Amino acid sequence: MNPISIMIVDDEKDLVDTYSEYFSLCGFKTDAAYNGCDAFITYEAIKPDVVLMDLNMPKYDGNYAIEKIKEKYGHAKIFVITGNIDYKFNKNMVNKILYKPIKLKELKEIIIKESKTK
Repeated sequence: MNPISIMIVDDEKDLVDTYSEYFSLCGFKTDAAYNGCDAFITYEAIKPDVVLMDLNMPKYDGNYAIEKIKEKYGHAKIFVITGNIDYKFNKNMVNKILYKPIKLKELKEIIIKESKTK
């Protein structure tokens, strides 16, 4: 069985590194992007099972990436992870909305459960 592949999208490099290290140790395949534009380009290249997407990023935000990914890949599983509950985005385009801070073990369980659903 192939490992679950996840793409972590956040402009906070330390957070991306922490998530990547944890999920790699758990047997996941991880990739990263640091803004919405890079997220779309990376998604097209690797087509991960799950995307962990921050919203508030400079350059191109999470909204940009969500719209571009869903426009071309409607089946994409995108989990928004944000610290800003007031940030405006189309909630119907994402599979889960999670709020920072989130425990990595809890996030891992959500990813495993959701990656099994179509």
